[in-house]
Amino acid sequence: EAAALLQAEGFPADRSFYLTVASEGGMMEEGVERVAQALRDHAPEGLRWWYDPMPDEDHHTIYNPAVLKALRLIFAPEED
Repeated sequence: EAAALLQAEGFPADRSFYLTVASEGGMMEEGVERVAQALRDHAPEGLRWWYDPMPDEDHHTIYNPAVLKALRLIFAPEED
């Protein structure tokens, strides 16, 4: 389903998307990996995206490091 959504007409490709997952185990990690694979295979041109698993974090500790990394990536100065 993710692949179809990424390829849908009108998908806002001029966006940034940061995806991460903590060591949640099982279904959660498998689901996020499926989304990451759909992005690898079908991300529309112009979509800036990152997949950054954080296996050393858990549900209660991932927020702060994930937000910091996401903001630094998304709002990094453009290289000349």
